[in-house]
Amino acid sequence: MDKRSYWGTSGAGVLAVAEDTGRFLVALRSEKVKEPGTWGTIGGKQDRGESFRETALREFQEETGYDGPIDLVAVMDYEDPGEFKYRNFVGVIAAEMDLTANDENDMFLWVTFDELLDLDPKHPGLEILLEVAADALEEFTNETKGTLD
Repeated sequence: MDKRSYWGTSGAGVLAVAEDTGRFLVALRSEKVKEPGTWGTIGGKQDRGESFRETALREFQEETGYDGPIDLVAVMDYEDPGEFKYRNFVGVIAAEMDLTANDENDMFLWVTFDELLDLDPKHPGLEILLEVAADALEEFTNETKGTLD
């Protein structure tokens, strides 16, 4: 694996799934961030004193503007020993929403699990998440429907 550089030493992110459709939310990264022009999850650097969960929630709210209920389920931890740690969450929300691009993302897209697998190009973090946790992610499209009140 190529040596990567990171913003900070730890971070967290969210791959949201809409309970009403079973589709996942991905973001096309802008030219202002690392790995521009790639499809990825929504997340970022962990601030001092934050838990991974707090980081994921803050980053999701900052990048999408969404501040409603979200059920975070940790699905994978990534570690580049001595360099970087990142916790990936699936975030179950009630329904899809329209989102507006921002400095970090050029656009947002709701995709089925099969479309998620076919996205190109993928951010390296999304590639690893799919390699490690594809089975768990696919289960979210079927098993989480109806779990939010």
